[in-house]
Amino acid sequence: MHFLLSLLFVVVNIALAMFLAYLFKWVLFNPKPKKFLGWHIPLTPGFIVKKRDQIFAKIYDALQDYLYQAENPGLRRGYLYEWEEQVRLRALEQVSFIDKVPLLPASFKRKIKNAVANSARNTVSFIFRRTVPQLLEKFQVEHKLEQLDAKISNDVIYGYFQQYIYKPLLIAAAVAGLLIGIINMVLYLILV
Repeated sequence: MHFLLSLLFVVVNIALAMFLAYLFKWVLFNPKPKKFLGWHIPLTPGFIVKKRDQIFAKIYDALQDYLYQAENPGLRRGYLYEWEEQVRLRALEQVSFIDKVPLLPASFKRKIKNAVANSARNTVSFIFRRTVPQLLEKFQVEHKLEQLDAKISNDVIYGYFQQYIYKPLLIAAAVAGLLIGIINMVLYLILV
């Protein structure tokens, strides 16, 4: 009778290991938010599903924000304006040697420095605000992002997970549950 009862250790440990493997899959790939008695279950939707959607949303937002800033050169906020100003200030630092030229009037020195700094700023502005958006349009980056979004769908990720992670995880969990169950069974038989 004790031997039959000790076999229960093996069954329970294997079942517990398989349940933990299933719970791992559920936490990663649960597709929709779930509720229990009207309360939202915190780990739903699954981690991979949620993060994938957040990553693509951030990519689309960043692209749209860049295009918006590029289309509005009068916009005095945003990272494009800050980059252009940093280039302008850096160019002013680089041409500061003009201040040491002895026979030039101060107004000419200032005009030369401002002309060089504004030229550098305008060059960077042309690249960021015209060339890059034209390249984005030419190479159809937004369309390719939509294709990538479709190719890396949750179903594709889940298929690879099933094939390369979940099946080996189930086997490893079953083996671990079996070994732990046998150890528990032997300890129970020794102690009883």
